[in-house]
Amino acid sequence: MTLQIISDLYLESPKGYDVFKIVPKAPHLALLGDIGNAIPHKSDLVAFLTHQLTQFRAMLFVPGNHEAYYPDWATTLEFLRTFGSQVQNDGALGDFILSDRTVLRLPDTDITILGCSLFSSIPPKSEMAVSMGLNDFFQTDGWVAALEGTDSKVAISTHWSPSVDARSSDPEHGASPIFSGFSTDHSPRILYHVLFVGKLVG
Repeated sequence: MTLQIISDLYLESPKGYDVFKIVPKAPHLALLGDIGNAIPHKSDLVAFLTHQLTQFRAMLFVPGNHEAYYPDWATTLEFLRTFGSQVQNDGALGDFILSDRTVLRLPDTDITILGCSLFSSIPPKSEMAVSMGLNDFFQTDGWVAALEGTDSKVAISTHWSPSVDARSSDPEHGASPIFSGFSTDHSPRILYHVLFVGKLVG
């Protein structure tokens, strides 16, 4: 296995940045969002991420909605970019890759990863249910995202699910009125050879 995938740790509540342990099963780690709060818990998150960089050759970090709680998306991305630049030249640490609409070729593999948060697209009929049922949609401001196509064989790492296929979520949640807050159907735009490495919903 080349890539170890983890998401939705919610280390901010209760605080568990110094308690949660990741045992390496692969040389590269993909953290696919909702690991913890970036701005309110800066020092805790930095310590957690730095420790992971001592264990893995590279870490792909896809921000989720919980990273951007208080104050906004732009500030969160700037914080993560600054962290990446600070650890960039430390020979004792692996590479930190902020996956914010980025392309990465995993070293010594034929795998190219497109990384983005891939925000949910909420249809008008679901807006009220989603805004009332998910704090995430009013806890974070300034969300923008885009994903451009490629004619290469790729894996796409996301925080929000790019599929509404029944196999991508717990059947218990498929009929939920807030389901569109977690998943968006991108199947019309997906080529048959693209592998998604997004989290399961539910």
